[in-house]
Amino acid sequence: MYSGKTTACKFLESLGAYLLYSDNVVHHILNYNTQCQAKLRHLLGSEIIVDGKCDRPKVADIIFSNYDLLEATEKIIHPLLLEEITKQYEILKQSNKYSCFCVEMPLVQEIGFSSYFDTVVAISSNEESITERMSHGTKSQKEFEKRQKDYRRRMHRQYSGAEKAQSAEININNNGSIEELKTELLELWPHLITPS
Repeated sequence: MYSGKTTACKFLESLGAYLLYSDNVVHHILNYNTQCQAKLRHLLGSEIIVDGKCDRPKVADIIFSNYDLLEATEKIIHPLLLEEITKQYEILKQSNKYSCFCVEMPLVQEIGFSSYFDTVVAISSNEESITERMSHGTKSQKEFEKRQKDYRRRMHRQYSGAEKAQSAEININNNGSIEELKTELLELWPHLITPS
């Protein structure tokens, strides 16, 4: 979050990668997988379902303030996420249209999914850079503080930048400009299309 993953992913797409965004997959599961919704309703309460879809902000408010519920929710969602990633990979592998298959996933190491991928790339930034990016586009101090609160809440579940870097095959320190990030990704690109 605010480390530059999305910017990096968009650039990799421009180079010819297929990008699967895990958040989009999870949103689809929450909105349309009725079995998943039933399990979450039982776990978290009926108020999380609004107009036939999961109210994600309500779910977040509940699970990020209760670690046991967070863990239980992840046990419901993560197998479905992995199933969809595998399915998409098999479809893309047959099409032969893309140079590589990339998945943008914030918690890949924390949830033990690293072994499912050829290469794990961590993109990390220092707190100064993150705070600066967080402030972009905010219209008020209240909005900025809300972003900070949301960031801290989500980062509580994630490894630190140093931990991510240590357990990834490749680490990119993204504390500079977008052009510097793109330069690093261009150097990395041959390793992604021919994984060791």
